[in-house]
Amino acid sequence: MKLVTTSITTLFYFLLIGQNLEKIGSNNAIKLNGSIGYSMAYNSNYGNQMTQRPLSWNLQGRLNISIIDLQIPFTFSFSNYGTKFTQPTYITSIDPKYKWFQGHFGQTTMSISSNTIQGRPFLGGGIELNFKKIKFKAMFGRLNKSVFPGSDSTQVRSLTYTRLGGAISAFVKIKNSSIEFILFKAKDLKNSIPTTFYNSKTHPMDNFILETKLDLKVFRKVNIKVDYALNFITQNTEIETAGYNSNTFDFLIQKNVSTQILHYINTDLSYQLKNMNFGISYERIDPNFQSLGNYFTNNDLEKVTLKSNCKFFKNVWSLSMQVGFQRNNLTNQSKSKSQRLAVSFQNSILLTKKMSLQLSYSNFSNLILGKDPTDLFYNEQFDSLKIYVSNQNASLVFMNRMGKNNQPQLINFISNFSQTTNYQGPIEQPSIFGTGISKNLDPTTILSNTLSYSLQFKRTATNIQLSVNHIFQKNSSKQSQYIGPSLKYNQKVFKKNASIGMGSMYAWNKIAQNSNHLLSHQFSFNYTPKLWNEKYGTINLSVNLSLLQKILVSNNKFENQYSIFLQLNYSY
Repeated sequence: MKLVTTSITTLFYFLLIGQNLEKIGSNNAIKLNGSIGYSMAYNSNYGNQMTQRPLSWNLQGRLNISIIDLQIPFTFSFSNYGTKFTQPTYITSIDPKYKWFQGHFGQTTMSISSNTIQGRPFLGGGIELNFKKIKFKAMFGRLNKSVFPGSDSTQVRSLTYTRLGGAISAFVKIKNSSIEFILFKAKDLKNSIPTTFYNSKTHPMDNFILETKLDLKVFRKVNIKVDYALNFITQNTEIETAGYNSNTFDFLIQKNVSTQILHYINTDLSYQLKNMNFGISYERIDPNFQSLGNYFTNNDLEKVTLKSNCKFFKNVWSLSMQVGFQRNNLTNQSKSKSQRLAVSFQNSILLTKKMSLQLSYSNFSNLILGKDPTDLFYNEQFDSLKIYVSNQNASLVFMNRMGKNNQPQLINFISNFSQTTNYQGPIEQPSIFGTGISKNLDPTTILSNTLSYSLQFKRTATNIQLSVNHIFQKNSSKQSQYIGPSLKYNQKVFKKNASIGMGSMYAWNKIAQNSNHLLSHQFSFNYTPKLWNEKYGTINLSVNLSLLQKILVSNNKFENQYSIFLQLNYSY
Protein backbone atom coordinates (compact mmCIF):
# COMPACT_ATOMS: atom_id res chain seq x y z
CA MET A 1 0.00 0.00 0.00
CA LYS A 2 2.85 2.36 0.83
CA LEU A 3 4.45 1.65 -2.56
CA VAL A 4 1.18 2.44 -4.39
CA THR A 5 0.74 5.68 -2.45
CA THR A 6 4.32 6.72 -3.18
CA SER A 7 3.91 5.94 -6.89
CA ILE A 8 0.68 7.95 -7.17
CA THR A 9 2.25 10.88 -5.29
CA THR A 10 5.32 10.81 -7.53
CA LEU A 11 3.21 10.67 -10.69
CA PHE A 12 1.05 13.58 -9.50
CA TYR A 13 4.21 15.57 -8.70
CA PHE A 14 5.56 14.97 -12.20
CA LEU A 15 2.23 16.02 -13.72
CA LEU A 16 2.30 19.19 -11.66
CA ILE A 17 5.71 20.25 -12.87
CA GLY A 18 5.01 19.24 -16.45
CA GLN A 19 5.68 21.99 -18.92
CA ASN A 20 2.65 21.57 -21.21
CA LEU A 21 -0.65 20.96 -19.46
CA GLU A 22 -2.48 20.93 -22.82
CA LYS A 23 -1.21 17.40 -23.43
CA ILE A 24 -3.05 15.94 -20.42
CA GLY A 25 -5.38 13.25 -21.77
CA SER A 26 -3.85 13.25 -25.27
CA ASN A 27 -2.20 10.26 -26.96
CA ASN A 28 1.28 11.80 -26.74
CA ALA A 29 1.08 12.85 -23.08
CA ILE A 30 3.61 10.15 -22.14
CA LYS A 31 6.49 9.28 -24.45
CA LEU A 32 9.34 6.82 -24.11
CA ASN A 33 12.46 6.95 -26.25
CA GLY A 34 16.10 6.04 -25.98
CA SER A 35 19.02 4.26 -27.59
CA ILE A 36 21.66 1.65 -26.95
CA GLY A 37 24.93 1.42 -28.79
CA TYR A 38 28.30 -0.33 -28.89
CA SER A 39 31.50 1.15 -30.28
CA MET A 40 35.03 -0.21 -30.60
CA ALA A 41 38.26 1.43 -31.73
CA TYR A 42 41.61 -0.18 -32.55
CA ASN A 43 44.79 1.84 -33.09
CA SER A 44 48.27 0.78 -34.13
CA ASN A 45 51.38 2.86 -34.66
CA TYR A 46 54.59 1.80 -36.36
CA GLY A 47 57.66 3.98 -36.09
CA ASN A 48 56.45 6.12 -33.18
CA GLN A 49 55.42 5.67 -29.56
CA MET A 50 51.75 4.92 -28.89
CA THR A 51 49.91 7.72 -27.05
CA GLN A 52 46.66 5.80 -26.38
CA ARG A 53 45.42 2.29 -25.73
CA PRO A 54 45.51 -0.05 -28.74
CA LEU A 55 41.96 -1.26 -28.10
CA SER A 56 39.04 0.57 -26.51
CA TRP A 57 35.33 -0.29 -26.34
CA ASN A 58 32.22 1.35 -24.99
CA LEU A 59 28.65 0.21 -24.37
CA GLN A 60 26.29 3.11 -23.71
CA GLY A 61 22.56 3.62 -23.44
CA ARG A 62 19.99 6.33 -22.93
CA LEU A 63 16.40 6.20 -21.68
CA ASN A 64 14.19 9.27 -21.66
CA ILE A 65 10.69 9.43 -20.21
CA SER A 66 8.58 12.42 -21.29
CA ILE A 67 5.45 13.22 -19.26
CA ILE A 68 3.62 16.18 -20.84
CA ASP A 69 6.99 17.54 -22.00
CA LEU A 70 8.74 16.91 -18.66
CA GLN A 71 12.01 15.17 -19.54
CA ILE A 72 13.32 12.47 -17.16
CA PRO A 73 16.59 11.13 -18.63
CA PHE A 74 18.64 8.09 -17.57
CA THR A 75 22.05 7.24 -19.06
CA PHE A 76 24.64 4.52 -18.54
CA SER A 77 28.08 3.79 -19.98
CA PHE A 78 30.34 0.71 -19.62
CA SER A 79 33.84 0.76 -21.13
CA ASN A 80 37.36 -0.43 -20.52
CA TYR A 81 37.97 3.04 -19.00
CA GLY A 82 35.23 2.75 -16.37
CA THR A 83 31.50 2.75 -15.65
CA LYS A 84 29.14 5.70 -15.39
CA PHE A 85 25.43 5.99 -14.59
CA THR A 86 23.30 9.15 -14.34
CA GLN A 87 19.72 9.70 -13.27
CA PRO A 88 17.54 12.72 -12.40
CA THR A 89 18.18 13.34 -8.71
CA TYR A 90 16.06 16.41 -8.09
CA ILE A 91 14.03 19.02 -9.92
CA THR A 92 14.63 22.64 -8.97
CA SER A 93 11.62 24.29 -10.61
CA ILE A 94 8.10 23.74 -11.85
CA ASP A 95 7.22 25.31 -15.21
CA PRO A 96 3.57 24.58 -16.08
CA LYS A 97 2.30 25.70 -19.49
CA TYR A 98 -1.26 25.94 -20.72
CA LYS A 99 -2.14 27.69 -23.98
CA TRP A 100 -1.11 31.36 -23.53
CA PHE A 101 0.09 30.88 -19.92
CA GLN A 102 3.62 29.90 -18.85
CA GLY A 103 4.67 29.73 -15.20
CA HIS A 104 8.10 29.52 -13.56
CA PHE A 105 8.36 28.63 -9.86
CA GLY A 106 11.31 27.52 -7.73
CA GLN A 107 14.99 27.87 -8.63
CA THR A 108 14.36 29.03 -12.18
CA THR A 109 15.34 31.58 -14.83
CA MET A 110 13.58 34.21 -16.92
CA SER A 111 14.70 36.72 -19.54
CA ILE A 112 13.25 40.22 -19.48
CA SER A 113 15.94 42.25 -21.29
CA SER A 114 19.73 42.48 -21.53
CA ASN A 115 19.69 45.71 -19.46
CA THR A 116 17.63 44.28 -16.57
CA ILE A 117 17.67 40.51 -16.03
CA GLN A 118 18.41 37.87 -18.67
CA GLY A 119 18.83 34.19 -17.92
CA ARG A 120 20.03 34.70 -14.34
CA PRO A 121 18.87 32.01 -11.87
CA PHE A 122 16.68 33.18 -9.01
CA LEU A 123 14.58 31.58 -6.27
CA GLY A 124 11.03 32.75 -6.65
CA GLY A 125 8.31 32.84 -9.27
CA GLY A 126 7.33 34.36 -12.57
CA ILE A 127 4.63 34.26 -15.22
CA GLU A 128 4.43 34.83 -18.98
CA LEU A 129 1.20 35.67 -20.81
CA ASN A 130 1.53 35.37 -24.58
CA PHE A 131 -1.44 36.59 -26.57
CA LYS A 132 -1.50 37.39 -30.27
CA LYS A 133 -0.57 41.08 -29.97
CA ILE A 134 0.00 41.48 -26.23
CA LYS A 135 2.71 39.88 -24.09
CA PHE A 136 3.21 40.27 -20.37
CA LYS A 137 6.03 39.06 -18.10
CA ALA A 138 6.53 39.40 -14.36
CA MET A 139 8.99 37.89 -11.88
CA PHE A 140 10.08 38.28 -8.29
CA GLY A 141 12.57 36.37 -6.17
CA ARG A 142 15.93 36.12 -4.49
CA LEU A 143 18.80 36.86 -6.87
CA ASN A 144 21.62 36.36 -4.35
CA LYS A 145 21.92 34.39 -1.15
CA SER A 146 23.90 35.96 1.67
CA VAL A 147 27.39 34.52 2.02
CA PHE A 148 29.77 35.30 4.88
CA PRO A 149 32.23 33.35 7.10
CA GLY A 150 30.31 30.66 8.92
CA SER A 151 27.25 30.78 6.62
CA ASP A 152 28.21 27.46 5.00
CA SER A 153 31.00 24.90 4.96
CA THR A 154 32.87 26.43 2.01
CA GLN A 155 35.68 28.93 2.30
CA VAL A 156 34.40 32.48 1.84
CA ARG A 157 36.63 34.98 0.07
CA SER A 158 34.10 37.81 -0.34
CA LEU A 159 30.85 38.88 1.27
CA THR A 160 27.52 38.70 -0.52
CA TYR A 161 24.28 40.29 0.65
CA THR A 162 20.87 38.74 0.12
CA ARG A 163 19.48 40.42 -2.98
CA LEU A 164 15.78 40.56 -3.83
CA GLY A 165 14.57 41.64 -7.25
CA GLY A 166 11.54 41.85 -9.48
CA ALA A 167 10.66 42.92 -13.00
CA ILE A 168 7.58 43.64 -15.11
CA SER A 169 7.41 43.73 -18.91
CA ALA A 170 4.44 44.73 -21.10
CA PHE A 171 4.62 44.33 -24.88
CA VAL A 172 1.98 45.58 -27.34
CA LYS A 173 1.99 45.18 -31.14
CA ILE A 174 -0.03 47.59 -33.28
CA LYS A 175 -0.06 46.68 -36.99
CA ASN A 176 3.62 46.79 -38.09
CA SER A 177 4.84 48.60 -34.97
CA SER A 178 5.38 47.58 -31.35
CA ILE A 179 6.22 49.10 -27.98
CA GLU A 180 7.47 47.52 -24.75
CA PHE A 181 7.74 48.94 -21.22
CA ILE A 182 10.03 47.33 -18.61
CA LEU A 183 10.40 48.04 -14.90
CA PHE A 184 13.14 46.41 -12.82
CA LYS A 185 13.90 46.77 -9.11
CA ALA A 186 16.59 45.04 -7.02
CA LYS A 187 17.93 45.73 -3.53
CA ASP A 188 20.45 44.18 -1.15
CA LEU A 189 19.25 43.48 2.39
CA LYS A 190 21.64 45.13 4.82
CA ASN A 191 20.64 42.90 7.75
CA SER A 192 21.39 39.69 5.79
CA ILE A 193 25.04 39.88 6.95
CA PRO A 194 25.96 40.18 10.67
CA THR A 195 27.51 43.52 11.56
CA THR A 196 30.70 41.79 12.71
CA PHE A 197 31.52 40.96 9.07
CA TYR A 198 31.04 44.43 7.59
CA ASN A 199 34.02 45.65 5.54
CA SER A 200 34.96 48.59 3.36
CA LYS A 201 34.98 46.64 0.08
CA THR A 202 31.45 45.19 -0.06
CA HIS A 203 28.36 47.35 0.42
CA PRO A 204 24.63 46.78 -0.01
CA MET A 205 23.30 48.30 -3.24
CA ASP A 206 19.96 49.49 -4.62
CA ASN A 207 18.89 49.61 -8.27
CA PHE A 208 15.87 50.69 -10.30
CA ILE A 209 15.70 50.60 -14.13
CA LEU A 210 13.01 51.96 -16.42
CA GLU A 211 13.34 50.76 -20.04
CA THR A 212 11.31 51.45 -23.18
CA LYS A 213 11.62 49.67 -26.53
CA LEU A 214 10.00 51.06 -29.66
CA ASP A 215 9.81 49.47 -33.11
CA LEU A 216 8.07 51.84 -35.52
CA LYS A 217 7.47 51.54 -39.25
CA VAL A 218 6.91 54.83 -41.06
CA PHE A 219 5.70 55.34 -44.66
CA ARG A 220 6.19 51.61 -45.37
CA LYS A 221 9.86 52.20 -46.18
CA VAL A 222 11.36 53.64 -43.01
CA ASN A 223 11.86 51.52 -39.90
CA ILE A 224 12.91 53.08 -36.58
CA LYS A 225 14.01 51.11 -33.51
CA VAL A 226 14.74 52.76 -30.18
CA ASP A 227 15.82 51.10 -26.94
CA TYR A 228 16.25 53.51 -24.03
CA ALA A 229 16.96 52.66 -20.37
CA LEU A 230 17.09 55.03 -17.40
CA ASN A 231 19.13 53.49 -14.59
CA PHE A 232 19.09 54.67 -10.95
CA ILE A 233 21.73 52.88 -8.88
CA THR A 234 22.99 53.46 -5.34
CA GLN A 235 26.43 51.96 -4.77
CA ASN A 236 26.20 52.02 -0.94
CA THR A 237 22.89 52.25 0.90
CA GLU A 238 24.70 52.55 4.25
CA ILE A 239 25.66 56.16 3.50
CA GLU A 240 23.26 58.63 5.08
CA THR A 241 24.73 61.76 3.49
CA ALA A 242 22.32 63.36 1.03
CA GLY A 243 23.50 64.61 -2.31
CA TYR A 244 20.97 63.41 -4.81
CA ASN A 245 18.45 65.73 -6.46
CA SER A 246 14.78 64.89 -6.06
CA ASN A 247 12.81 63.48 -8.99
CA THR A 248 9.70 61.49 -9.83
CA PHE A 249 11.21 58.09 -8.96
CA ASP A 250 12.46 58.87 -5.44
CA PHE A 251 10.09 56.37 -3.84
CA LEU A 252 11.66 53.52 -5.86
CA ILE A 253 15.31 54.11 -4.94
CA GLN A 254 17.16 54.65 -1.66
CA LYS A 255 19.07 57.79 -2.52
CA ASN A 256 22.26 59.26 -1.08
CA VAL A 257 25.55 60.73 -2.26
CA SER A 258 26.52 57.44 -3.99
CA THR A 259 23.39 57.40 -6.18
CA GLN A 260 23.90 57.82 -9.93
CA ILE A 261 21.54 58.36 -12.86
CA LEU A 262 22.85 56.48 -15.89
CA HIS A 263 21.57 56.13 -19.44
CA TYR A 264 21.52 53.53 -22.18
CA ILE A 265 20.35 54.22 -25.72
CA ASN A 266 20.38 52.09 -28.84
CA THR A 267 18.79 53.41 -32.03
CA ASP A 268 18.53 51.96 -35.51
CA LEU A 269 17.20 53.72 -38.61
CA SER A 270 16.76 51.84 -41.88
CA TYR A 271 15.35 52.89 -45.25
CA GLN A 272 14.09 50.21 -47.61
CA LEU A 273 13.75 50.71 -51.37
CA LYS A 274 12.86 48.08 -53.93
CA ASN A 275 16.35 46.62 -54.27
CA MET A 276 18.27 48.74 -51.76
CA ASN A 277 18.49 49.04 -47.99
CA PHE A 278 20.38 51.69 -46.06
CA GLY A 279 20.75 51.93 -42.30
CA ILE A 280 22.53 53.65 -39.46
CA SER A 281 22.66 52.60 -35.80
CA TYR A 282 23.94 54.37 -32.72
CA GLU A 283 24.57 52.91 -29.27
CA ARG A 284 25.78 54.62 -26.11
CA ILE A 285 26.16 53.21 -22.60
CA ASP A 286 27.23 55.48 -19.76
CA PRO A 287 30.25 54.57 -17.63
CA ASN A 288 29.40 52.52 -14.50
CA PHE A 289 26.09 51.40 -16.05
CA GLN A 290 25.13 48.12 -14.42
CA SER A 291 22.11 46.07 -13.47
CA LEU A 292 21.84 44.13 -10.22
CA GLY A 293 19.91 41.51 -12.20
CA ASN A 294 22.84 40.52 -14.45
CA TYR A 295 26.30 39.21 -13.66
CA PHE A 296 27.87 41.44 -16.32
CA THR A 297 26.70 44.50 -18.26
CA ASN A 298 28.59 46.42 -20.94
CA ASN A 299 29.27 50.04 -20.09
CA ASP A 300 31.41 53.05 -21.04
CA LEU A 301 30.76 52.41 -24.72
CA GLU A 302 29.81 54.41 -27.78
CA LYS A 303 29.34 52.80 -31.20
CA VAL A 304 28.21 54.04 -34.62
CA THR A 305 27.49 51.68 -37.53
CA LEU A 306 26.66 52.43 -41.16
CA LYS A 307 25.31 49.63 -43.35
CA SER A 308 23.85 49.14 -46.81
CA ASN A 309 22.62 46.30 -48.98
CA CYS A 310 21.99 46.81 -52.70
CA LYS A 311 20.99 44.62 -55.64
CA PHE A 312 21.49 45.65 -59.26
CA PHE A 313 20.59 44.40 -62.75
CA LYS A 314 17.68 42.17 -61.67
CA ASN A 315 19.60 40.66 -58.73
CA VAL A 316 22.59 39.73 -60.89
CA TRP A 317 24.91 41.82 -58.73
CA SER A 318 24.48 42.26 -54.99
CA LEU A 319 26.66 44.42 -52.75
CA SER A 320 26.57 44.85 -48.97
CA MET A 321 28.83 47.08 -46.88
CA GLN A 322 29.21 47.89 -43.20
CA VAL A 323 31.41 50.38 -41.34
CA GLY A 324 31.53 50.62 -37.55
CA PHE A 325 33.46 52.76 -35.06
CA GLN A 326 33.59 52.14 -31.31
CA ARG A 327 35.27 53.94 -28.42
CA ASN A 328 35.27 53.98 -24.63
CA ASN A 329 36.32 56.47 -21.91
CA LEU A 330 33.33 58.67 -22.70
CA THR A 331 33.89 60.99 -19.73
CA ASN A 332 37.74 60.99 -19.92
CA GLN A 333 37.95 59.52 -16.42
CA SER A 334 39.27 56.07 -17.32
CA LYS A 335 42.95 55.26 -16.87
CA SER A 336 43.14 53.88 -20.42
CA LYS A 337 41.08 54.15 -23.56
CA SER A 338 40.56 52.13 -26.74
CA GLN A 339 39.26 52.77 -30.24
CA ARG A 340 38.00 50.21 -32.74
CA LEU A 341 37.24 50.45 -36.42
CA ALA A 342 35.60 47.64 -38.42
CA VAL A 343 35.02 47.70 -42.20
CA SER A 344 33.49 44.89 -44.26
CA PHE A 345 31.87 44.35 -47.62
CA GLN A 346 30.50 41.43 -49.61
CA ASN A 347 30.18 41.34 -53.38
CA SER A 348 28.26 38.64 -55.25
CA ILE A 349 28.04 38.47 -59.06
CA LEU A 350 26.02 36.00 -61.10
CA LEU A 351 28.17 35.74 -64.25
CA THR A 352 25.84 33.28 -66.00
CA LYS A 353 22.94 31.12 -64.88
CA LYS A 354 25.39 28.48 -63.68
CA MET A 355 28.47 30.55 -62.90
CA SER A 356 28.89 32.82 -59.85
CA LEU A 357 31.63 34.82 -58.14
CA GLN A 358 31.72 36.04 -54.53
CA LEU A 359 34.21 38.50 -53.04
CA SER A 360 34.37 39.60 -49.42
CA TYR A 361 36.68 41.73 -47.29
CA SER A 362 36.74 42.72 -43.62
CA ASN A 363 39.11 44.81 -41.55
CA PHE A 364 39.26 45.22 -37.79
CA SER A 365 41.56 47.66 -35.98
CA ASN A 366 41.89 48.22 -32.25
CA LEU A 367 44.10 50.77 -30.51
CA ILE A 368 44.51 50.74 -26.71
CA LEU A 369 46.25 53.72 -25.15
CA GLY A 370 47.92 53.71 -21.74
CA LYS A 371 47.43 56.03 -18.79
CA ASP A 372 47.81 59.76 -18.95
CA PRO A 373 51.33 60.82 -17.79
CA THR A 374 49.69 63.27 -15.37
CA ASP A 375 47.97 60.39 -13.56
CA LEU A 376 49.05 60.08 -9.92
CA PHE A 377 49.84 56.35 -10.33
CA TYR A 378 51.49 56.64 -13.76
CA ASN A 379 54.30 54.14 -14.34
CA GLU A 380 56.58 54.97 -17.26
CA GLN A 381 57.70 51.36 -17.77
CA PHE A 382 54.22 49.88 -18.13
CA ASP A 383 51.74 52.69 -18.74
CA SER A 384 53.61 54.28 -21.66
CA LEU A 385 52.97 51.22 -23.83
CA LYS A 386 50.32 51.33 -26.51
CA ILE A 387 48.73 48.24 -28.04
CA TYR A 388 47.74 48.14 -31.69
CA VAL A 389 45.87 45.15 -33.16
CA SER A 390 44.81 44.85 -36.79
CA ASN A 391 43.16 41.97 -38.60
CA GLN A 392 42.32 41.71 -42.30
CA ASN A 393 40.37 38.94 -44.01
CA ALA A 394 39.58 38.49 -47.69
CA SER A 395 37.95 35.62 -49.55
CA LEU A 396 37.10 34.64 -53.11
CA VAL A 397 34.62 31.93 -54.09
CA PHE A 398 34.08 30.85 -57.71
CA MET A 399 31.52 28.20 -58.71
CA ASN A 400 30.69 26.80 -62.14
CA ARG A 401 27.90 24.25 -62.57
CA MET A 402 28.03 22.06 -65.68
CA GLY A 403 26.67 18.82 -67.06
CA LYS A 404 23.21 17.39 -67.51
CA ASN A 405 20.50 17.01 -64.88
CA ASN A 406 21.27 13.32 -64.33
CA GLN A 407 25.06 13.93 -64.31
CA PRO A 408 25.73 17.35 -62.72
CA GLN A 409 29.31 18.61 -62.43
CA LEU A 410 30.75 21.37 -60.28
CA ILE A 411 34.04 23.27 -60.39
CA ASN A 412 34.71 25.19 -57.19
CA PHE A 413 37.61 27.45 -56.23
CA ILE A 414 37.94 28.98 -52.73
CA SER A 415 40.71 31.33 -51.63
CA ASN A 416 41.07 32.85 -48.16
CA PHE A 417 43.59 35.45 -47.03
CA SER A 418 44.14 36.51 -43.41
CA GLN A 419 46.66 38.90 -41.89
CA THR A 420 46.97 39.74 -38.20
CA THR A 421 49.18 42.43 -36.68
CA ASN A 422 49.82 42.79 -32.96
CA TYR A 423 52.20 45.51 -31.76
CA GLN A 424 53.03 46.69 -28.24
CA GLY A 425 55.31 49.63 -27.61
CA PRO A 426 55.60 53.40 -27.77
CA ILE A 427 53.56 55.07 -30.50
CA GLU A 428 54.53 58.64 -31.26
CA GLN A 429 51.29 59.68 -32.95
CA PRO A 430 48.62 57.15 -31.98
CA SER A 431 46.11 56.50 -34.73
CA ILE A 432 43.47 53.87 -35.16
CA PHE A 433 44.81 53.13 -38.66
CA GLY A 434 48.25 52.22 -37.32
CA THR A 435 50.10 55.32 -38.50
CA GLY A 436 52.67 56.80 -36.16
CA ILE A 437 54.28 53.43 -35.42
CA SER A 438 57.99 53.81 -36.07
CA LYS A 439 58.80 50.11 -35.86
CA ASN A 440 58.24 47.93 -38.93
CA LEU A 441 55.30 45.64 -38.19
CA ASP A 442 55.70 41.91 -38.78
CA PRO A 443 52.22 40.45 -39.26
CA THR A 444 51.13 36.83 -39.34
CA THR A 445 49.87 35.92 -42.81
CA ILE A 446 47.81 32.89 -43.81
CA LEU A 447 46.79 32.05 -47.39
CA SER A 448 44.71 28.98 -48.25
CA ASN A 449 43.45 27.83 -51.66
CA THR A 450 41.23 24.92 -52.66
CA LEU A 451 40.35 23.85 -56.21
CA SER A 452 37.86 21.00 -56.54
CA TYR A 453 35.93 19.16 -59.22
CA SER A 454 32.94 16.93 -58.43
CA LEU A 455 30.89 14.61 -60.61
CA GLN A 456 27.58 13.04 -59.63
CA PHE A 457 25.68 10.14 -61.21
CA LYS A 458 22.12 10.44 -59.89
CA ARG A 459 20.91 7.17 -61.37
CA THR A 460 23.48 5.08 -59.50
CA ALA A 461 23.84 7.52 -56.55
CA THR A 462 27.57 7.88 -57.13
CA ASN A 463 29.74 10.87 -56.26
CA ILE A 464 33.38 11.50 -57.25
CA GLN A 465 35.43 14.47 -56.09
CA LEU A 466 38.98 15.52 -56.98
CA SER A 467 40.59 18.47 -55.20
CA VAL A 468 43.92 20.22 -54.64
CA ASN A 469 44.69 22.10 -51.41
CA HIS A 470 47.38 24.65 -50.65
CA ILE A 471 48.08 26.46 -47.34
CA PHE A 472 50.82 29.00 -46.73
CA GLN A 473 51.57 30.58 -43.33
CA LYS A 474 54.26 33.08 -42.38
CA ASN A 475 55.22 35.04 -39.28
CA SER A 476 58.34 36.62 -37.83
CA SER A 477 59.95 33.35 -36.71
CA LYS A 478 59.11 30.81 -39.41
CA GLN A 479 56.98 29.91 -42.36
CA SER A 480 55.16 26.73 -43.33
CA GLN A 481 53.61 25.35 -46.49
CA TYR A 482 51.19 22.55 -47.28
CA ILE A 483 50.13 21.30 -50.74
CA GLY A 484 48.60 18.13 -52.11
CA PRO A 485 45.73 16.47 -54.04
CA SER A 486 42.92 14.29 -52.74
CA LEU A 487 40.40 11.90 -54.33
CA LYS A 488 37.06 10.83 -52.81
CA TYR A 489 34.49 8.28 -53.96
CA ASN A 490 31.03 7.64 -52.47
CA GLN A 491 28.46 5.08 -53.58
CA LYS A 492 25.02 4.23 -52.17
CA VAL A 493 24.00 0.55 -52.20
CA PHE A 494 21.27 -1.74 -50.86
CA LYS A 495 18.43 0.42 -52.23
CA LYS A 496 20.25 3.53 -50.97
CA ASN A 497 20.06 2.33 -47.36
CA ALA A 498 23.85 1.95 -47.20
CA SER A 499 26.81 3.95 -48.43
CA ILE A 500 30.42 3.09 -49.19
CA GLY A 501 33.08 5.76 -49.12
CA MET A 502 36.75 5.67 -50.11
CA GLY A 503 39.38 8.35 -50.32
CA SER A 504 43.10 9.00 -50.64
CA MET A 505 45.16 12.11 -50.00
CA TYR A 506 48.78 13.05 -50.58
CA ALA A 507 50.42 16.14 -49.08
CA TRP A 508 53.84 17.69 -48.94
CA ASN A 509 54.33 19.67 -45.75
CA LYS A 510 57.25 21.93 -44.87
CA ILE A 511 57.76 23.79 -41.58
CA ALA A 512 60.87 25.98 -41.45
CA GLN A 513 63.65 23.67 -42.76
CA ASN A 514 61.86 20.40 -41.96
CA SER A 515 59.74 18.74 -44.62
CA ASN A 516 57.74 15.53 -44.76
CA HIS A 517 55.36 13.59 -47.00
CA LEU A 518 51.90 12.48 -45.90
CA LEU A 519 49.78 9.77 -47.52
CA SER A 520 46.33 9.00 -46.11
CA HIS A 521 43.74 6.36 -47.09
CA GLN A 522 40.21 6.05 -45.70
CA PHE A 523 37.34 3.60 -46.08
CA SER A 524 33.86 3.91 -44.57
CA PHE A 525 30.68 1.83 -44.60
CA ASN A 526 27.39 3.04 -43.18
CA TYR A 527 24.19 0.94 -43.15
CA THR A 528 20.73 1.90 -41.86
CA PRO A 529 18.27 -0.85 -42.81
CA LYS A 530 14.54 -0.17 -42.93
CA LEU A 531 12.59 -2.22 -40.40
CA TRP A 532 9.17 -3.70 -41.18
CA ASN A 533 7.62 -0.97 -39.02
CA GLU A 534 9.21 2.40 -38.22
CA LYS A 535 7.62 2.49 -34.75
CA TYR A 536 10.12 -0.18 -33.64
CA GLY A 537 13.00 2.24 -34.09
CA THR A 538 16.10 2.31 -36.27
CA ILE A 539 19.36 0.35 -36.46
CA ASN A 540 22.63 1.82 -37.68
CA LEU A 541 25.98 0.15 -38.40
CA SER A 542 29.10 2.08 -39.33
CA VAL A 543 32.69 0.96 -39.97
CA ASN A 544 35.64 3.30 -40.58
CA LEU A 545 39.19 2.29 -41.55
CA SER A 546 42.11 4.69 -41.94
CA LEU A 547 45.81 4.47 -42.72
CA LEU A 548 48.19 7.42 -42.33
CA GLN A 549 51.76 7.16 -43.66
CA LYS A 550 54.32 9.81 -42.82
CA ILE A 551 57.85 10.17 -44.19
CA LEU A 552 60.14 12.61 -42.38
CA VAL A 553 62.75 13.72 -44.95
CA SER A 554 65.07 15.40 -42.41
CA ASN A 555 65.86 12.19 -40.47
CA ASN A 556 64.65 9.54 -42.96
CA LYS A 557 62.04 8.33 -40.48
CA PHE A 558 58.96 6.36 -41.56
CA GLU A 559 55.69 6.16 -39.58
CA ASN A 560 52.49 4.18 -40.08
CA GLN A 561 49.25 4.78 -38.14
CA TYR A 562 46.32 2.38 -38.45
CA SER A 563 42.87 2.83 -36.92
CA ILE A 564 39.63 0.86 -37.06
CA PHE A 565 36.36 2.18 -35.67
CA LEU A 566 33.17 0.11 -35.38
CA GLN A 567 29.80 1.38 -34.11
CA LEU A 568 26.43 -0.34 -33.77
CA ASN A 569 23.46 1.65 -32.53
CA TYR A 570 19.74 1.03 -31.96
CA SER A 571 17.37 3.89 -31.20
CA TYR A 572 13.64 3.87 -30.54
